[in-house]
Amino acid sequence: MHHFFESESIKIENIKIEEIQLISNFLNSFNYNYPDNILLINTSNKIEKWIEYLTKKRKAENDIFKVTNLINNQLIGMIELEIFTKNKLGKLSFIFEKSYWHKEFITNGLNDIIFYGFNKLNLNKIYAEHLTHDFLSEILLIKLNMKYEGTLKAHLKFSHQYLDIDFRSILMDEWMEENANTK
Repeated sequence: MHHFFESESIKIENIKIEEIQLISNFLNSFNYNYPDNILLINTSNKIEKWIEYLTKKRKAENDIFKVTNLINNQLIGMIELEIFTKNKLGKLSFIFEKSYWHKEFITNGLNDIIFYGFNKLNLNKIYAEHLTHDFLSEILLIKLNMKYEGTLKAHLKFSHQYLDIDFRSILMDEWMEENANTK
């Protein structure tokens, strides 16, 4: 199944298997020496495994999206909505080029994925995690009305140091109430 969302600035669509090299190049372009983003940390040293994941199409048609700038047709980010069917949960992960972080269409694009999760996949809860010191991700998740649930201390090891992770989430009922007049 092919899903996509489009605004005046960006297009969000499923990654196709024939785009694996493009995705690999995009992920390899990031600096993994400083942990900016959980998806970066989880992807570094695992790019081959992640590409294998896409190649085997394990849920790849449903939950991994590329974000393209419509002005120059450049890949500017990726969004993953990992589905946990049994509990009707979705885990939202994302990575964008830094020059696009303060753009409102990024928030709108992520909100479209949340809409998809609640309205098309009938999820009950969508959550995201971010490094405690990653204030850009925190601000973005707050804009999506995701509520702080807690911090896991020393939860993730990166370059010989343990990092704290904050969890944020939104329930379907909360999201529907907050977005009743906008979608």
